[in-house]
Amino acid sequence: MNRRILLATCIGGLLVLALGCGGNGGGEDAGADAGIDIPTDVGTDVDVPVPTDPGQDLPSRDEGFDPGVEDPGQPDEGPDLSDPGIDPGAGDDGPDGSDAQDAEDAPDLFDPGDVCEPPDCVRCPEDDLDCTVIYEDPLLGCVTTLLPDWCLVDGACWAADEQDPASPCWACQPEWDADDLTPRVGEACDDPTPCSIGGICTVDGLCVTAAPICDDGIDCTRDRCVDGNCVHTERAGECNDNNACTYNDHCEGGLCVGYAVSCAQDTNPCTDDLCDPIAGCSHPYNSGACNDNNGCTLNDACVLGECVGDRKS
Repeated sequence: MNRRILLATCIGGLLVLALGCGGNGGGEDAGADAGIDIPTDVGTDVDVPVPTDPGQDLPSRDEGFDPGVEDPGQPDEGPDLSDPGIDPGAGDDGPDGSDAQDAEDAPDLFDPGDVCEPPDCVRCPEDDLDCTVIYEDPLLGCVTTLLPDWCLVDGACWAADEQDPASPCWACQPEWDADDLTPRVGEACDDPTPCSIGGICTVDGLCVTAAPICDDGIDCTRDRCVDGNCVHTERAGECNDNNACTYNDHCEGGLCVGYAVSCAQDTNPCTDDLCDPIAGCSHPYNSGACNDNNGCTLNDACVLGECVGDRKS
């Protein structure tokens, strides 16, 4: 019974609502019954504000903390590359979306050979020369230094005293000039002249005969080189025997001879008349007995080149 009464009441209420809403279509009663509108969504009993901008769901990192309060979060320092389990290239996409080349596959741009081993040393390009050393100067850059006892001539190394095969009178003499070959003045060389007994280097770097060809030192012979052998033939005429104690020197039998010079020309008994082959005639004092031809003197003797005697009493 009660159920029938309740159902009839509900049906009657619905009819009344339907007639009231349909009406004559006018707007007079539109606001009068606004409070009895039946909500269409019964699940909105709880009023929860929904943000209209999805980007404002949460405050930004900078806006979410009070500037006066220290951020308790730890800064992100990136992956620990010391951990062999982490691939430095992981997660890095290339231009085409593929993973970037792994670090182990990347080309090795570091060449250990480019680093000089000694302290404070930078490797400089080598010049492949045995006589130089190249080092790095902090201010001047790469500096080339010539080693001792070497010459560097036109980019070629010459050892000390090494001779030029084409010109043996030229050699490396670092004490004179380490940048060029210099003449070996006064040193022996191989003289190619026939009958030469040896050569000598001149200041011009030429090798000349060290002595006249086939010279026997005799003024009265003709000296010639015949087929590589020295030949000496006699000659006549004047010569010089290089003796100051002779005169009218001339050649006899291939020898130079002269007549003896007389040095006794001063007729002084208190000097000796001598001849030296180099100096010629000389008259040194003597202390021998003499005669001063004075009858008033006796015991005459030479004193400092003069003849003197004691006066008779």
